[in-house]
Amino acid sequence: KQSHSDPFLIAGSRWRLLALRKGTTFEFFYQYMGVADSCQSLTSTWRRHVKLRLTIVNGISHKRSIVTDSDLYFDENLPACSYPTVPPPFNLLARDAGFLVCREITIVIEVVALEVIDTSDNDGGKSNDVNGFQVLPSQIFEIYPNIATEVRSMNPCLRKTYMNLLLGIIETLCQLPGELSDSDLDEASVAVSYVAQGGFKVDWLEKKVKEVKEKKKKVDTGKARLQQMEQDFQELNQKRLDLKDLLDKEKANDLAANVPLSFSDVLKKF
Repeated sequence: KQSHSDPFLIAGSRWRLLALRKGTTFEFFYQYMGVADSCQSLTSTWRRHVKLRLTIVNGISHKRSIVTDSDLYFDENLPACSYPTVPPPFNLLARDAGFLVCREITIVIEVVALEVIDTSDNDGGKSNDVNGFQVLPSQIFEIYPNIATEVRSMNPCLRKTYMNLLLGIIETLCQLPGELSDSDLDEASVAVSYVAQGGFKVDWLEKKVKEVKEKKKKVDTGKARLQQMEQDFQELNQKRLDLKDLLDKEKANDLAANVPLSFSDVLKKF
C-alpha cells in the first residue's frame, strides 16, 4: 500500500512525497521525494539539494518522537530519491507507547531546506556544452576552458564521476593545511593522476596539491618548533621557580643570622 501527498511548489518545481509500507507489522517505510511530472518539466541543467526531516510523532512526549534527517540531491536523471528512516520501535502499536493515537500514527515529513544548485533552466534552458558536459558557467571552466577537451569517455556516469572527483580534490585543498593528514594529500595526488588519465588537463591542480603539501610541511615544522619552545619554556620556568625557592631560603637564613647579640647574650657563660 502506498500513500502520497498532493503536489506542492518549492523553488520553481512541483514536488510530491510518497511512502510505501512494507508488510503488515510496520517493519519500516520506504520514503520517497520526487518531482511531479518530472518527465515534462526538467531540463538537462536542473539541480536541487534538499534537506528532509521525517518525524514519527509521539502524542505523549515530543522528546519520544523519532526523527530522521536526510540530505538528497536531485537532477534530471534522478528526479526522485528514497531516503532512510529510523526503524519504528517494537512498541509502535502499543496503546501506552504514545505513537498510536485514536487508531492513527502521525508521520510528519518536512522540507527543512531546498537549495537551487542550477537555475539556468529558468533562463530559457540554456547551458554550456563543454566537450559533452552540460554545465553552468563556473570558475573552473571559465579559468580553464580547455580542461575537458581531451576527455575520452563518453559515458555520462563516468564523466560525472570524474567531475565529482575533481570537485572533491578542490574541496580538500580548500581545507586548512594543518587539518589535512599526509594520507589525505597522498590520496589527492592519486586522484589527480586518475583524473588526468581520464583526459582532464589538471597540471595546475597537481601544482596546487604540491603547494598545499609544502604549506603542510611548514605548518607541521612550526608546530614542532612551538612544542619544543613551549617545553623549553616550561623547563626554564620550573628552574626559575626552584631558584626562587632557594633565594627565599637564603634570604630567610640571612635574616636569621643577621641578628645582634644582646647584653645578656654577651655575658652568658658557655
